[in-house]
Amino acid sequence: MPVRDWTVGVEIANIVDVREGDADSNDAMTMIVVPTGVHYGTDVMTLATLSFEGVVSGGRLNLGLYLSPGKFVVSSDNGKLLLLNFSTPSSAPSVSTLYDDAGGAPITAMAHAVARNEIVFSVGNKVHTMPSAGGAATERADTEAIADAGSRLFDIDYSSQGWLLIIENANETKSTAIASEDWSSILTDNLPDALSASSPLQVNYTEETNTWIVARQDGEVVTTDDLDTWRPEAGSPAVALWTVAGENGNISYSADAVSWTTYQVPAGTNVGHRSISYGLDASNNGVWMTSRWWDSSGEAGMTSDITAGVGGWTTSNTPITSGIDCAFGNGVWIMVGKSKTARSADFGATWQTVTSTGGENMNTNALNGSVATDGAGNWVIIVDDGSQYKVYKSTDNGATWSASLSWGWLAAAQHAFKEVSYGNGVWILATSDNKIRTCTDAGLATNSWVTAATLSGQPRDVQYGALGIWMAVGKDKKCWVSADNGANWSEQSTLHHAQSPGVYAGVHAVNVAYYDGSWIAVMDTATLNNVFKSDDNGFTWAAIANTGEKLSGIAYSSVLPNS
Repeated sequence: MPVRDWTVGVEIANIVDVREGDADSNDAMTMIVVPTGVHYGTDVMTLATLSFEGVVSGGRLNLGLYLSPGKFVVSSDNGKLLLLNFSTPSSAPSVSTLYDDAGGAPITAMAHAVARNEIVFSVGNKVHTMPSAGGAATERADTEAIADAGSRLFDIDYSSQGWLLIIENANETKSTAIASEDWSSILTDNLPDALSASSPLQVNYTEETNTWIVARQDGEVVTTDDLDTWRPEAGSPAVALWTVAGENGNISYSADAVSWTTYQVPAGTNVGHRSISYGLDASNNGVWMTSRWWDSSGEAGMTSDITAGVGGWTTSNTPITSGIDCAFGNGVWIMVGKSKTARSADFGATWQTVTSTGGENMNTNALNGSVATDGAGNWVIIVDDGSQYKVYKSTDNGATWSASLSWGWLAAAQHAFKEVSYGNGVWILATSDNKIRTCTDAGLATNSWVTAATLSGQPRDVQYGALGIWMAVGKDKKCWVSADNGANWSEQSTLHHAQSPGVYAGVHAVNVAYYDGSWIAVMDTATLNNVFKSDDNGFTWAAIANTGEKLSGIAYSSVLPNS
């Protein structure tokens, strides 16, 4: 039966959404969305006037959203976000396109994160955010990586504590997930049973009462005024930890970045851990992976409980000679070595050598290399052959690779330190020729790399934090920060002990990690404090620990990339 307006008597069939707000004139108005357009008029209690505007372009409308006075957004089943700007409740809106998905995939969920001034929406199985006023969309999550193949976002909302997602699986069952405010972690395990009992259908955060509300299919409503009460407790499924690794088997971990526990693995050896990374196993539980450095073995180290000490580690045999860097994303591990690059699609159980379309092993002859992923199936590796930096990319989750960029390096940069990281829609290369090079999501397809900055020294690591902030650290303990997503860089405070900077001569910052407002960097010294922390984006640093060995890697128990 069509719905009839009780005042005007206009038939409105197939209503898909109703949104109440106000026009530019601050007069109350209502927008009623139907697949072929929108009805609009005065407040829903009277609907004294009612008009119709067809705003569909090649698709059917499916969702509506109120942004601010006069501004509403409607979405379509062919991947469009359309901005409707009303001057009065009864006048036709101006219409502009905020987003147009190249593949025409349907938009299945949409919300307004008021405090962040962002729109969050899903296209197919991808979750994006974009500025409310328009601009580039940033991919934040992949529902198929969170849940299973064929899943899609069903509903979502936001508070300053994070994001709560309702995901519809391929079999039409619903599940929930909680993402951190900066999307650096997405939790699915050990959430309260009440969130998934029956079937969650709708989530709303009400700012006026600071209340989260989840409505279920059985008619029950679940509420909380603190999203943290729905997050799993520390230690379930894994304790949230900072972990550092380095020479002579050094592994050190801390839950608070203050008190550190150190042990050696393998025990009694001089194995060096060149990097440490955090990923997931087949059950979505956390796993730590180290790329181990020695000349006679291709072993990597894995543990699901880094607090268990030496006994918690197992060996993963790789075809490479010496591991230099590794990363996890979208169910795949990639490890760069001195002789080869290897891929594991079964969570580290077995590894296969991968080569580029040109036949190169993508190995690094200068003993340093780096790998990063966007978590959505795209990967970038940077290595060198002794005379050139070489950048390779994969757009099929590491199965095949092709050359993306190369350039020569000078003898002055003979150590050829080089790092690649991804965050907030940008790939960034930091290399020991003092350069920062960037490439956007779209630019990766056309190998469009841009030299963004020439630094005042040699960077040895680069990492994304949150809210468009990047950090690079490097030789002589230098630190550089970008506050505009990698476009511009400035030198920050040098990392050293404030009371005795001179004793740190010849010491370098070699790796940095970020989580929840804190940066932690590690040094290649065994006799001085080698773990430093900054809570103000590198403006000041504090020495917090000495683990007793030269360090080369640090990670937090959150799957990269931060975003």
